[in-house]
Amino acid sequence: MSESASYFRDSVDRVFREQIDREFLFQQEQEGWPAPLWALLGDLGVEAALLPDEQGGAGADWEDLYEIISAVGRYAVPLPLGETIVARWLLGLAGMAQPDGPGTL
Repeated sequence: MSESASYFRDSVDRVFREQIDREFLFQQEQEGWPAPLWALLGDLGVEAALLPDEQGGAGADWEDLYEIISAVGRYAVPLPLGETIVARWLLGLAGMAQPDGPGTL
């Protein structure tokens, strides 16, 4: 496993372990969008992981993305994180501006 894959695995696993439990998931079903969790992931730069450094990303690769998506599934994260990462990567390849907030395909 690469150093960056280990970083992403450890970072997102720690965040999800600290933030997500049964009570959190039940609360999100009732209230909707978990804005604080999205903001925390934004602070880590996870949503821009596949973007190259010069576009404000982490320059991650598909192995890194696998670690992130695996953690999303393991913790049943109620966010479109994988979709946003790939959407931002595609926008970056097309040379388009990166929007704020989540994205999808």
